[in-house]
Order: sequence, then C-alpha cells, then structure tokens
Amino acid sequence: MITLPTSYFGPIEEYVYLSQNESVTYEVKEHFIKQSYRNRCFIYGANGLLRLTVPLVLKSREKTAIEDIKISYAEQWRAQHWRSIQSAYKNSPFFDYYEDIISPIFLEEFKNLKALNFKALETINDCLQINCKVLFNENFKPYSENDLRLKIHPKKGPTVELPRYIQVFEDKYGFNKNLSILDLLFNEGPSAILYLQKIGLTK
Repeated sequence: MITLPTSYFGPIEEYVYLSQNESVTYEVKEHFIKQSYRNRCFIYGANGLLRLTVPLVLKSREKTAIEDIKISYAEQWRAQHWRSIQSAYKNSPFFDYYEDIISPIFLEEFKNLKALNFKALETINDCLQINCKVLFNENFKPYSENDLRLKIHPKKGPTVELPRYIQVFEDKYGFNKNLSILDLLFNEGPSAILYLQKIGLTK
C-alpha cells in the first residue's frame, strides 16, 4: 500500500500515484514537517514561480499530528491565494471551465489543515475523474528508505519523470515541472488525466 503525505493542492507527482492506483493511504498521524507541501503549493505566475503558504497556528505545529494542526485565519490569505491563482491562470485554456469548481474552497473556513487539504484533494480528483480510494492511516509508522512521505518534498526532485506540457508563461521563464496540480489542470483540462496515467512510476 502506498502512503502519501498530505498536501495543499499537491504537486503533480502526487496525482500520478493517485491516477495509477486503486487506493492510497494518506499520512495524518505524523508531526508537521516544515517547508513541505503539507501547507504550501507552487504555481506559475507572470513573474515566475509563486509559493502559496497556508498560515498555521504556531502552538499546533510542535509534536502535533497533521490531523490536529489548526489553520490561522488572522490574515486574509484565502483571498490572496485565490487572487494569485486567478492572475496566474486566467489566460490558461481551462481556467474558466474549472474556476467555479475550485473557488468555493477559498470561501470556506476549515477547522484544521487536514480538512482543507482533503477538500482540495476531493475537488481535484473529481475534476480529473480520478477514482482512487483514499484511506487514512490509523497509526504512525516510522519512516523508511525511499519513503514517499519524505521524498515528495519541494527541496527534492520529483519521484517520477514528468514530461513537458504547455504552460502559460513558458515563453518567458521556460518549463517548470512538478508544480501544483492546479497548473496541470488549468493548462491541460480533461487531458490532464491522460498525462498522469502515461507516466512511469519508477525513474
């Protein structure tokens, strides 16, 4: 059984695993890992890569399971994130098609990071027509060698080979791989699932 880390509009590589497996387990018992996809994603805007980070309640980070980590709403980050996404992808081929499906996520106040991440996951899976069964682990298992919970990380290369697809600002800054799944969805639309399914799961 494949175990994946939770993520905020996770990277494309995560959805490769989702698209090619009947079921996956998501890690919700681990402690928060800094600078990971668990509360951030990367999109491609007019000025290059842009990181969107969900602010967390500081007290909840240390020695607290992912499923119990609280989101901070002291700042207007939801509106800021959506404006950034709109600016980055308003000229992409399929933004208008998915806009009304994705935008409600940024209007809701979620009780914790897990709830936000899995609402995003559920919504994206529906858009991509991914039918993979999503499970949650009941107990934490120690990390092992080549553990995807640690390997899927912004500071590490993708765990699969990701071929080029057309991006809005590619002419200015070149192709950027393994961005948020939003990038693939808005640029490729219904063809995104075919892109994901043709990728080999080993390098």
